[in-house]
Amino acid sequence: MSRDFFDRLGDAARIAIELCETDSVDNKDENGLFDPVTEADRAAERAMRALIEKNHPEDGIWGEEYGWTRAGAARHWSLDPIDGTRAFICGLPSWAVLAGLIEDGEHVGGMIDLP
Repeated sequence: MSRDFFDRLGDAARIAIELCETDSVDNKDENGLFDPVTEADRAAERAMRALIEKNHPEDGIWGEEYGWTRAGAARHWSLDPIDGTRAFICGLPSWAVLAGLIEDGEHVGGMIDLP
């Protein structure tokens, strides 16, 4: 996988985050613990998924916000659209966009984007 594609994933997430018009925070933990998720998390993951699905429609995708698409594919992506959501909510610059590429059970590529 080319570095250019990983750069495009980071750009897609960053643009989606910047365009988010709401700063609402939900709790995605069903056990009573606080595990925050924002609309920016969801928008960034949707943007990353759309780019992957357009360019690599046979690949599986697992994302922190939406789970699996095409589970069991030989090659799949692992996405965390905003790693450090609590820092993001507080306006701290210690969060990142993460993407990993796994092929036949082996990690073959990845990205850490610090917008």
